[in-house]
Amino acid sequence: HLVLGLDLEAGPAEVKARYRKLAKMYHPDVQPQEEASQRAASAKMAELVQAYDALMGDDLASRVQGSAVASSCETFTLEELVEGGLHDVHAVRFLDEEVIASQAPKATEDSPSTASTALSPVADRILGVEDGDDEHLGGPLVPHVAHQDDSILDLKRSLEAAYGKEWALSGRRRDRQGVSSGFELVFSERVMSYHLFLHDYGLKHGDVFHVVVRRRTETEPV
Repeated sequence: HLVLGLDLEAGPAEVKARYRKLAKMYHPDVQPQEEASQRAASAKMAELVQAYDALMGDDLASRVQGSAVASSCETFTLEELVEGGLHDVHAVRFLDEEVIASQAPKATEDSPSTASTALSPVADRILGVEDGDDEHLGGPLVPHVAHQDDSILDLKRSLEAAYGKEWALSGRRRDRQGVSSGFELVFSERVMSYHLFLHDYGLKHGDVFHVVVRRRTETEPV
């Protein structure tokens, strides 16, 4: 309570609001880039996270550990990340593999079904081609097929394979899981943990999630 400047009677909503307010003040992204300032900001953020977890019974520390992008995503809204100029945000429409298979036309000898022909009409409907809802924060929606039982790590790998060059992920250092560093997936204002699965987040066919990519600089490794 003392770290966050809260009364002992403060409820979860007050704790969350206060944490967000302080985190936006002390986060390394909004501090001078000198080494001393960054060290001090990181130490302050660690203190705030520890206090938040203690009061909320949460595990925010594990979600942001070792990832500057995850820390930024847990502190700022997607709109604020875009406005801050340090990150790019891409909107992705989740296409459930099983739903697509169930809606695909049956194959015949005269017109065999393929993944590309099956996906096209289905994706057009889901992506809002018919109702014009194809623009989201992060630009036009990108369709991506996955399975509810895929892990978030598998999803990150498949997204990198499909869009790594376009999203400037190529050539970055890789983390322990072999995925390029500097990007995270966000759904319903939550960073998606690599060791969980799509169904753990309630992600359903047609839902939109976002990929947040830290922009590379000459002096800052990502």
